[in-house]
Parts: sequence; C-alpha cells; structure tokens
Amino acid sequence: MKIEITEAGWNALWAWVQDRARFPEAQSPVQWRKQATVSLSLFEPEDTPAVYMRGAVSKSGYLEALPFRPGWFRRVATTPAAPPAAATVSNDELAQALAAMA
Repeated sequence: MKIEITEAGWNALWAWVQDRARFPEAQSPVQWRKQATVSLSLFEPEDTPAVYMRGAVSKSGYLEALPFRPGWFRRVATTPAAPPAAATVSNDELAQALAAMA
C-alpha cells in the first residue's frame, strides 16, 4: 500500500521539521518529502503512520516522531505486478522435449 501525502500533511511535516530540526535552514524539502513518502508507505493499514527525525538532526538529540493525522495522508492502492505469462508449448514440443530427456 502506498501513502500519498496531502498538502495539509506536507505543510504540517515541513513546519515540524523547521521547528524541531537542529539546523532547519540546511534541511531539504525535496529529501523530506521523499523520506516521508517512503516512511509512511511502510506502515500497516492499522498502524498510525509517522515520520521520524534522527537524533543527529533534531534539536533534542533524540529520535523524534511526527504521527500523521487523518487528512494528512491517503492510502493509494497499488496494483500488484502481473505474473509473467506462461510460455505456451504445444503437445508435440513437450513430447519431443521429454523424448530428448530420456
């Protein structure tokens, strides 16, 4: 299941990063959006999705989390990849292959 961040979610995440990061001006919004998308997509449907900030980046020096609220994200169903099509083999080809193995 993939998670899509809404504009409200992105605004909340970026405000949190700017408030809690040790060096907010050094943070990249592009990298945070990528990290958030991956992090949120790893959560099970019954879990509360959250984005984490490493202690090396946070003002506190500890791992911090921003739990996402409803309306900040939506789950996007992903279509599973189709299995490869089975090769079609005629009965004659199969008989020849079995005869060659004997």
